[in-house]
Amino acid sequence: MQRKQKLTEQESTMTKKLKNNLVTNRQSEAVLRERKDRIEQEVENWIQRYDSDLGEKQDRIDDLTEQLGQRTTDLEELDEKLFLLEKEYIVVVEERQKEREKKEEKDRVLKLQTVAVIKLQYHWRRYRKLHPKRPKSKKGKGKGKKSTKK
Repeated sequence: MQRKQKLTEQESTMTKKLKNNLVTNRQSEAVLRERKDRIEQEVENWIQRYDSDLGEKQDRIDDLTEQLGQRTTDLEELDEKLFLLEKEYIVVVEERQKEREKKEEKDRVLKLQTVAVIKLQYHWRRYRKLHPKRPKSKKGKGKGKKSTKK
């Protein structure tokens, strides 16, 4: 009997320990479940925030990509216009160069003509100074009637 009593006592002690452990484990489990739920909620919030931020970033990237495409198109159009304007500019510059060369040639010819006229005038005046006017003779040299000499 003693053995029975000892075993009964041991059983009751173990049952109490078991109940205590069950209560403690349930409390710990409740605390751990609460902590797990809180962490899961935080993770869910982080995921939602991440998704939201990622969506905003993607929208921004899409907008910037669209702007880049538009600017690239504008740049290509401007490059084409610049190319055409450069062609026109080259033609205009060549025309101006030709006109300038013509003007320079005209100026050069005019300068040469002016120098030639000045020299001609100088020599003419000198000639006139050195050879004053001679009165014209009234005899006509070869003009008028022909005389017949035999």
